[in-house]
Amino acid sequence: MDFRTTIAYHDAFLEVELVLPYTFATKSEAEKLGNGPSLTDATLHPDKIVVGKGKERFTINKQDTSLYQFRVCRLSQEELERKTFMVSYEDYDNISWEEAVAYLYKTYEHASLPFSLESYYYAVYENEVVFS
Repeated sequence: MDFRTTIAYHDAFLEVELVLPYTFATKSEAEKLGNGPSLTDATLHPDKIVVGKGKERFTINKQDTSLYQFRVCRLSQEELERKTFMVSYEDYDNISWEEAVAYLYKTYEHASLPFSLESYYYAVYENEVVFS
């Protein structure tokens, strides 16, 4: 049995979840990488996302669409203020790479690529993880 880790990176209401390019024999090994300090930052470029530092540093290319999924929170500011709990997965819509870049430019007056993102959750899955 193999375990895979995904890490989500975000800036405010934009997130991207990435499948890490490693497999592990145990769930605890996969959790250790997901929760570790070496993969806390990612940088979005026009054609790739560079993740991490040191020996765990890796790149996911734009054409590798099964290894990432961008999402944006669809709630308005008013809806967010009425929510009694944190936003949830259901509050997000999947978007394309191009839509994610357009969102950054629309949201931030001086946004440019490369753009830094920070990690905020990880997940561990048994076997293969593929985003469609």
